[in-house]
Amino acid sequence: MNCHDVEHLLASRRDLSPAEEEVVREHMAHCPICRQDWEREKQTSAVLHTLRLGDTLPPERVQTRVHAMLEQKPRHPYWQHGLALTSIGAVVLLFLVLIAGQATSEQTVTSSPTATTNMVMPQVIGWTEEQAMEHLKEMGIDSIYIDYQDQKRINEDLNALEPGKVFTTTPGPGEPLDPDTLVVLGIPEPYLFTSLGRIAYIHNGFVWIKVLPDLNPIQVTTEGQSHSPQWSPSGEWLTYCMDERLWIVNGMGYDPRELGDCRATWLSDPDTLIYRDGDAMQKVIAGEWGVEPLPRHGVWSPDQTEIAYVEMEVLDTVDETNTPEREVSLWRAEADGLYTTELFSPGSPAEYDIRLVGWYGDEIVFRKGMSFSNSLSTDGTPLYTISENGGEPRELVPWMLGRYFDVAADEHSFVVAAGGDRQTWHNKRIAVGNFADGLQVYLTDENTAAVSPQWSPDAQHIIYAAGPDIGPIGGGDEAREGLAQRRIWRIDRDGENPRQLTHDERYRDEQPGWSADGEHILFVRLAQDDIISLWLMPAEGGEPVQVANELGPISTPSDSVWFGYYGHTSWEYVFDWWSGDS
Repeated sequence: MNCHDVEHLLASRRDLSPAEEEVVREHMAHCPICRQDWEREKQTSAVLHTLRLGDTLPPERVQTRVHAMLEQKPRHPYWQHGLALTSIGAVVLLFLVLIAGQATSEQTVTSSPTATTNMVMPQVIGWTEEQAMEHLKEMGIDSIYIDYQDQKRINEDLNALEPGKVFTTTPGPGEPLDPDTLVVLGIPEPYLFTSLGRIAYIHNGFVWIKVLPDLNPIQVTTEGQSHSPQWSPSGEWLTYCMDERLWIVNGMGYDPRELGDCRATWLSDPDTLIYRDGDAMQKVIAGEWGVEPLPRHGVWSPDQTEIAYVEMEVLDTVDETNTPEREVSLWRAEADGLYTTELFSPGSPAEYDIRLVGWYGDEIVFRKGMSFSNSLSTDGTPLYTISENGGEPRELVPWMLGRYFDVAADEHSFVVAAGGDRQTWHNKRIAVGNFADGLQVYLTDENTAAVSPQWSPDAQHIIYAAGPDIGPIGGGDEAREGLAQRRIWRIDRDGENPRQLTHDERYRDEQPGWSADGEHILFVRLAQDDIISLWLMPAEGGEPVQVANELGPISTPSDSVWFGYYGHTSWEYVFDWWSGDS
């Protein structure tokens, strides 16, 4: 049962059968939106029982309009404006107001000097909400309903619409209109036009969604321990882990659905989710829900028709440390598993494993894992690329931490935090290169430890977090004090115009990201008491504004937020940003 089914059961206002009540309560246990509607409906029922309406009924036209709204109006998770009704019960209350007010207000309305029974609906499409309402009230129309519509209900090109402007009306332009007609003005949801997108974040273990910059947040989960929210490429879907199971909701937090094991990969066009359920790899298009089994896991080609994957076989022989030797190879295959082609093998037995990073343009990028050891690889690995058609791999970066890597929109240029050692406060320099020529230029000097680089949408600038290089120390107060000096920086791709964007000594600044239009930067702040918050600022610099506070809890290998793993904290555990459409 989904939210739509529950909505109709609640709207029926009848006693539910035991079976219906059981499935509704099971759904509401995982859906705070429906649970809130249920409580609101109970309150509405209580109000209904206190009213004495006698036999007074509104005109037939009003009854027809209200019944149509009850059947068609979807639920909104928050109040946009005073006239935007967010529950079926609220529409019922509007119905009651019309009933109760009919006897007392009918004479006033019909005697209005501007009201007439020969009116037609004016052409207000393209007008602002305020202009349309003012004009209708001047005509003597008092019953006006603002219907905010999301992307799924709008059958027009969003690029042809304007924020705050009417794009549809009921009745339609030129249709008959009476003073007692309920007029519905269709207006696009305001969030559809924000260039800043939405954040999903964890607060007190629950998932919340907020439309940036300043709409009220929506609570998505109300039980269990959640983490790792992840937006789909379009921003229309959100996955998260709850009690170590993968769940998905739509972009405003509706219709929770359990899928499989935690962790997933999104593909775009359309929003397609790759995830594991037990031993099986699954593929599903969000909203269609037809599950397609996949033969293997790997990285997908840009057109999503092929997959690159690694095969590994443990041999019967052992090396000088008595560790079993392995054979490793890189392969390419059609998405359905057919027509496989071996691209490369480092020999048998292999001296290193292949750790895939991504498929960019016609290049497949991977890291050389050190002696099949996760521990050794945390000190850094070389970065390589190979043609999608095979051949000899080419070294791009001699030493880097795998988590600090970003590819520009042109799919040819990359930026990394280059340098070995697991300590992020030492020997980390921002460097840029391309897949044809490898590493080209260092953007930061040896006295700075810089991490988390990200390209601007136009690939002309890079933002990153940086502090002083405090040397190869293992941790302790000196490391904490050094990390506390991290700030957000911006630099041109050629190394010109380096600028420090943040300066507040009360915080350590981390994980900067660009809005889709390149005009804003969102970043993490860690206070001295380890409180995590999200802040937004203009990309050119300026006063940051806090958009979310007290994120968490967050899981780290050391159980210490400030230390994380030698200065790296997996911030994706507590938030994700769909930064808008570019």
